[in-house]
Amino acid sequence: MTISERVVKNWSRINDSEQEILNYLRSHVEELPGMSINTLTGDLFISQNTVIRLAKKLGYRGFSEMKYAIVAESKTSAQNSTFSDQLDILSDKALARNIKKTIELIDCNQIAALLRRIKKSEGVSMHGIGDSQYFAELLQKYFLRVSNNVEMQFNILFDNRVKFDQFQPGHVAIFISCSGETATILELATFAKQRGTYTVSITRNTDNSLRHIVDESLVFCGDQSETPIPNVPDLTGLMLLLRYIANAYWSMFSDSGADAPEKV
Repeated sequence: MTISERVVKNWSRINDSEQEILNYLRSHVEELPGMSINTLTGDLFISQNTVIRLAKKLGYRGFSEMKYAIVAESKTSAQNSTFSDQLDILSDKALARNIKKTIELIDCNQIAALLRRIKKSEGVSMHGIGDSQYFAELLQKYFLRVSNNVEMQFNILFDNRVKFDQFQPGHVAIFISCSGETATILELATFAKQRGTYTVSITRNTDNSLRHIVDESLVFCGDQSETPIPNVPDLTGLMLLLRYIANAYWSMFSDSGADAPEKV
């Protein structure tokens, strides 16, 4: 398995710092045989542990084995490819497009600003119904796993048995609805906004009703027109977006030396 294939396989586990390392190594492939880990960490202002974690995440024993894998791959390729360029190894072309489009849709500055608001808020609630219930619960777990020291109350509310006093000024409510047209979610978002809660939606990148209600909208690509399973939406983009949010929150606010959660 080439290093590009390993990157694709483990993409949901690779954070921004690790992407920067990979891009740096590929852009300096001619220098890699003689490059030391100290040179790499000095140029990128990162720790050796960050590099070693990436190597092990990709199945290598350490930096040397990873760098020589990049050198070996470069000898069989006319170009030093980025992750997006390598997505064509996926057999499902619709899946590849959804992943690539979601990456393009992610606005890191928008997410950073939202996470700073969440960090300062008095409470955060996650809302999802049906299939979205799982993703609401997953996002809650991501926050709690990477920020156990945060003194906030996280609530997973995924049906109509809602404690409406959770919706208060100074709170943040996140509503997950792939279609953006789930009636109960629309009602909850409307009520929350009326109560002065800062409302956020996570939906497919369509012109849907929920996006017009909330204060802020995050989107992913979930085109299902060419998915192999009829009437089943591709939620890979949603998983990717949630993982990015979790990694960003961990990078911005984690006070411990622990790694961000590995499992998705």
